[in-house]
Amino acid sequence: MIRDKGKKSSEIDACMDQRYSIRCWDGHQVPAGKLDSLESFHKCPECDKSLFIQSHFEDSNRDFFGGHHEFWDWLRLMVPATIINNQITLREGNTKLVASIQMQEPSTGKVWFKDESQNPTRSYRDRAAAVLVAHARSLQCRQIFSAGDGNMAAAISAYAARAGLSARIFSDKKIDIGKKAQILTYGGILDDSYSDINDAIDDCLNKQFEEGGYQATAELNPLSMLAQKTIAYEIITEGGIIPDEVYVPCGNGGTLFSLWQGFCDMQVMGIIDKMPRMQGATISSEDTRISPLKESKFSQRDLMEVAINESGGNKIEISDDEISNAISTLAQNEGLFVEPATAAAYAALLKINAGEDVIRVVILTGTGLKAPSVIEALLNKDRATPDSLFVQNKMNLRLKILDQLKQAGDAGLHGYKIFSYVNKEVSCSRQAIYHHLKQMEDKGFITNIGTGEQGKKIYRLTAKGMDVLDLLSKLVELF
Repeated sequence: MIRDKGKKSSEIDACMDQRYSIRCWDGHQVPAGKLDSLESFHKCPECDKSLFIQSHFEDSNRDFFGGHHEFWDWLRLMVPATIINNQITLREGNTKLVASIQMQEPSTGKVWFKDESQNPTRSYRDRAAAVLVAHARSLQCRQIFSAGDGNMAAAISAYAARAGLSARIFSDKKIDIGKKAQILTYGGILDDSYSDINDAIDDCLNKQFEEGGYQATAELNPLSMLAQKTIAYEIITEGGIIPDEVYVPCGNGGTLFSLWQGFCDMQVMGIIDKMPRMQGATISSEDTRISPLKESKFSQRDLMEVAINESGGNKIEISDDEISNAISTLAQNEGLFVEPATAAAYAALLKINAGEDVIRVVILTGTGLKAPSVIEALLNKDRATPDSLFVQNKMNLRLKILDQLKQAGDAGLHGYKIFSYVNKEVSCSRQAIYHHLKQMEDKGFITNIGTGEQGKKIYRLTAKGMDVLDLLSKLVELF
């Protein structure tokens, strides 16, 4: 269970008349009234460690914890009434536990998938977005600021739209095209001009301070973790199981900690008699193209380490290749199509031999169906209409170009050299190659790195272009 360190018992007791306290793991507390202000409070002012919200439940809540409830019913026990009274919902939460087909034997242990892609915007971040937007409404904010390159930005855009608020989203140039499409479709105002996600978060903080508004970046608002505790509650109450191990993909680490908090609450309330081991899937290389798994300077990994150590779990390093294999294996063996960051948790499970009669839960944080243009092109490949053939031919040509640039590596290639290679496989003109190079450069799939002989432009594949190429190769296997 979560222990209070560094505080006298009288100081702790003084906070117990509230439903929550705001603190760091070393026990330093900040005034609970911080929730009533627009001031950012993600780091402890005394030790600079990550802050989290500690719930304080009453004995009378025990019966409630033993039952199945809607997402906002859980929140009523944990947040001020002002947030509840301003709730905004798209029917988030109450996602299903899906039993594994391949791993339900005594020899392999039993595996369950908590499928968070069943949420409205198809990721677990809808839980946090719902609470944060409700909080913004309670503070009478009309503008919400959020920085990120993943599901949180899309979720905030959707819930802000539902509430009639403006969503200002800050991201880097490598933002996934599917999530970018979601943000813009929901009406989010996106600035993805930043070269690094840390720069985007810095500017998001500065703009919020200058212009006024609500800070809804996951790592900068402890309410995000509070909302995500409900995933753990549902595993116990809806699934009726007490897992021995829970596998969670980890970028900045707050998600794993929030689930551990939820299981701690269940143990304190007497609903479970043992704590699951928290297994954190982290990326093994800083050069990964899976940006949600990268650690930012606003990391909450200090809390992640606490949860892993206190639960007797592990931090499991996963490579990009292991994640790619996990996407295919999960889709083909279980019928579950997940995004790369999500697949890290399943890859970690495949890497660990848990032994017999072990119950394991894998948190599937988001769907793989977040690259609509690529998927549409693949699905159209068998339709012999003029429009679909045009799309297929254009996509095929662009993929050939991207593949040649991938093989060229950092040295890059100039346009005519690309044409000479591609034309051997696909009949095309030089003008068509140059046209596609220009369009793909505009979209950020390739970049001009200078000029070579006779002043010819040299092109190199970007990380975004590599992502498209890798995703498509996996989808081709599936279809």
